[in-house]
Amino acid sequence: MRLYGRAGHQRNTHALVSQPVRQRFGSRRGFSLIGARGAKSAPDAKVLLLLLYFFGEGTPIYDANAKGSFFGLNLTHKRGDMYRALIEGIAYETRHVTDTFSEISHPPHWLLAVGGGTKNAVWLQATSDICGLRQEMRKNTAGASYGDAFWRHWPLAPGEAHQY
Repeated sequence: MRLYGRAGHQRNTHALVSQPVRQRFGSRRGFSLIGARGAKSAPDAKVLLLLLYFFGEGTPIYDANAKGSFFGLNLTHKRGDMYRALIEGIAYETRHVTDTFSEISHPPHWLLAVGGGTKNAVWLQATSDICGLRQEMRKNTAGASYGDAFWRHWPLAPGEAHQY
């Protein structure tokens, strides 16, 4: 039996990375800019944590009222630390999903990397380190829309249901 999961934090990621970077820097390279700035901070961003629940949370919490926040922010933190906390916050959300699969006896053995984060080596490494899983980058790295289309057209045997 195969069990497939889909992380539900894309909307928070897009809102925190793509839109503000495009508005501030006039660039569509949000993920690579975040990576370059986040690389200036050591892992753990001087113990700065970011919960990304700025639009509520999807998988695996499903709480539209969840709130985002920086924890541990003080005057010693620099912009790079905040970017690193953003990258690691996304990685910890992915870890939350993989831990949930492990709790139901379906631990993932690797991750498929897709979307804008594939253009960010710091992000990819942080996700692998935090999740403790290797990642495989797809040839087609289009994000959620490609995955949605894939799942919509995944062939099923008669009487078989999709398992998400």
